[in-house]
Amino acid sequence: MKKIWAKLLLLIVFAFYYCKTSIKRLFKEYFSWKTVVLFILVVLLIGSEVWVPMALGFTFDKPWLIGVGSSCWGFWLLPGTPFFPFCAALTIGIRKLQIRRKQQKERLALRY
Repeated sequence: MKKIWAKLLLLIVFAFYYCKTSIKRLFKEYFSWKTVVLFILVVLLIGSEVWVPMALGFTFDKPWLIGVGSSCWGFWLLPGTPFFPFCAALTIGIRKLQIRRKQQKERLALRY
């Protein structure tokens, strides 16, 4: 029984160390003001299915639009739908593509 707990503890420590180093690397590579602005834009774009119908519903006094916005809001607030991790992953993916494109342009500029 002690061997199982020792292996489990070793697995937890390894996972924590791996996650910690991965998160540090992500912050070093991708944390800048451009990434923060991009994250805000992604959150607004992904969350637009909530705030656009609610704003239109309150503006034009249409209760069914408020209901659509509320149901979308309820869906994103459920524990099975990770809104902010999804937005963070999308932001990192877009930023990675931007960095790769910039590096390709620099390589082409060095050739000619």
